[in-house]
Amino acid sequence: MARTTTEHTIVVQSALLSGVVRQEEVGTGSIYPGLMLMTDLNGYVAIHNVNAGANSGMVALESQTPDTATYPTTASTEIPYTDHDTVYFAFAMPGDILQVRLKSGSTVVKGRTWLGNDGNGQLKAIGTEGMPTTMGTSNPVGVAWESIASSGSGALCRVKF
Repeated sequence: MARTTTEHTIVVQSALLSGVVRQEEVGTGSIYPGLMLMTDLNGYVAIHNVNAGANSGMVALESQTPDTATYPTTASTEIPYTDHDTVYFAFAMPGDILQVRLKSGSTVVKGRTWLGNDGNGQLKAIGTEGMPTTMGTSNPVGVAWESIASSGSGALCRVKF
C-alpha cells in the first residue's frame, strides 16, 4: 500500500541548523508521537496531564525503529509507544515547527490561533490573534501553522513554537 504525501514525521522544521536534539527516556502508558509530555514523579516520561498547566515543551517523536507488523503501511506517527518503551522526544524551542496532536473538535487558523494543553497531551485553541484570551491560565505553547478542523481524535496539526 502506497503512502500519501502527508509528512510522517513530527519535526517539520527545526530552528537549529543541526535539527532538534532527540532525547530518550523510559515512558509510562501508551504514548503517541505528537503528544505533549512531562516527567512524572518516578522519572519516566508521561503524557502531560495537567489542563492548562505549565508546558515543558517536551513532544513525543516517532520511534526510530517501529516494531510492528503494519509498518510501513501504518505511518510511524500513528504507532504508539507502549508502557515502559524507550520514548524518543525533543524539547521544542522558538522557531520549531512540529506536528502535534490537536484535540478532537478543534478548529484552528494558520498564524492566528494560539494553542495550549488540554490535559491529555493534546493541544486546544485558547485564543486568536494578539495574546490568548485566557493568558496566565492557559500557558500557550505555540501558534497553529496550518488551518485545520479536527473531527477525528488526535489529528496531527503543525504548530510553530
